[in-house]
Amino acid sequence: MSISTPELTIADGLPASSNEVIAPQTAEFRREKFIPVSRLALMRRLAQEEKQGLVANSTSSCKDLFRYLSVWRHQTYQQRAARLKQYYLPFSPDRDTKRITQYSTEQLAEFNTGLIAEIKTLMTQANYEVITPERLEELLTANSAHGLELKVDLSEFDEVLIYARGRENETIKKRVIDNLYLSPREFEVPIYKRLFLLLKLKSVEVRVREIMVSEEVSEKKARKINAKQRHGLPDDPEGNHVYLKLFKNIPREDMEMMFPNTQVKLRMFDKVKLGVTAGGGTIAGIAGAASKIMAAVATASPLGLLAAIGGVVGLLFRQVMTVFNTRTKYMMMLAQRLFFHSLANNRGVLTLLVDRAEEEDIKEEMLAYFFLLRHPMPPEDLREDGKLDGLIEQFLTREFGVIVDFDLEDALKRLNADQLLTVDADNIISAVPPAQACAILEEKWRSLLSSDETESTGMEYEEET
Repeated sequence: MSISTPELTIADGLPASSNEVIAPQTAEFRREKFIPVSRLALMRRLAQEEKQGLVANSTSSCKDLFRYLSVWRHQTYQQRAARLKQYYLPFSPDRDTKRITQYSTEQLAEFNTGLIAEIKTLMTQANYEVITPERLEELLTANSAHGLELKVDLSEFDEVLIYARGRENETIKKRVIDNLYLSPREFEVPIYKRLFLLLKLKSVEVRVREIMVSEEVSEKKARKINAKQRHGLPDDPEGNHVYLKLFKNIPREDMEMMFPNTQVKLRMFDKVKLGVTAGGGTIAGIAGAASKIMAAVATASPLGLLAAIGGVVGLLFRQVMTVFNTRTKYMMMLAQRLFFHSLANNRGVLTLLVDRAEEEDIKEEMLAYFFLLRHPMPPEDLREDGKLDGLIEQFLTREFGVIVDFDLEDALKRLNADQLLTVDADNIISAVPPAQACAILEEKWRSLLSSDETESTGMEYEEET
């Protein structure tokens, strides 16, 4: 007997018991839904619990059921991956096959809408959290802890979608003026363990019209400005390419480094330092060269005059190169961080995220199934922050030392949809015994294999080989 979804989606929580582990809910710390434990480690620990006889009415191994469940969930995510690739193919900047199908503007718009919707759902299933435009603005205006002064123009993009998962602190060392730069000091820098970025440039025509209005210039001038702003960016005049990026360990204050149109600026300290050293040296050098030029003129010495002028030119060149070398140093710092922090690009991002979302779903389902098998409960105990939610979160804290905001509602919905939950005459909800659950999933497999239906976007699309 399956359970209706409304019984599992009550929002109110129950009071915590005195022995519950409560995660602090402060502005500095907020629990995430991400479970930072591998599926294998979790499966092994739950199997140990079962062997200790802590699960009632378990006539067969939960480990077998977990294996069935993992394979079944993998199949559902393979269908999702195929759908994502269908949506993404018209926008992929990396395709190496010949474009056969020509899509209309309406079709591209429909594909774009489907792609964005699928990615948002996928990020939620992978337990990523969206970075809102307001939060992004705060991060982009924050001072960098790595000495980089970065600037990015978001008006270049038609689509900007950013998600993050995992918040930690990274220890860095840098010299500060407090101790006259004599020895480096350690600083804690907040980072995102994983950061997803989706970007889609505006078409050239749209961007030119925007520049004409904002800068109040002619179309010819606007095109020159646009060409300068997009110097070094991929050639995409129609704005049809969608770029997907996945990074690791990105400092929150250095979000600009992920964007392709990032500009590196000199910090105020460097400007002052260059102004003092370069400016003072240049003035002194020019004064000395001027006296040499006057002496060369007085003695009518052509060689002395050329040498004095050459000295002035060389001095100016050296000071200009000092500015460029400082900027190059910043560019190297930026390139090094991106090289070691990039995880995947474009279609590779989709593959990796599908895998991560599948992993999170399976971990959530194993925990929800196991604890409902162990502790059958009435519907009111299955609320978010209710008794079952608390038991699972306590288990994760006790066994693995992690504090999470377990996504119970989502896990129960999937288990219920797969008919792995049951309710008795007293309205007590429990998990179907492992042997019966395995048989249910096996029957689902048979139905799937005998069906000719395939997952599709419902649109004609071009297959990439």
